Amino acid sequence: MIRDADRGNLFDIARALAELSEKARAGKLKAAEMQGGSFTISSLGGIGGTSFTPIINAPEVAILVFSKSSRSRCSTRAPSSAADVAAVVVL
Repeated sequence: MIRDADRGNLFDIARALAELSEKARAGKLKAAEMQGGSFTISSLGGIGGTSFTPIINAPEVAILVFSKSSRSRCSTRAPSSAADVAAVVVL
């Protein structure tokens, strides 16, 4: 969890995210470092996720989830055109 994200700039948040990610990969992330958030952002695209059921954990108030994108024909454009499409859910 990135604490006080509203007080940091983009570089501060990126640095905090990199540190937390490294700890998680190394299995050294403590439970206290994952609790107390108010908003979750989750990306399942990196693991190939295309469908999901977002779950909001109290005391969080919302969750933003992205899935893996895929190339798809776009019916509102020229017949041969394609676009990247991904599911995005905000609860």
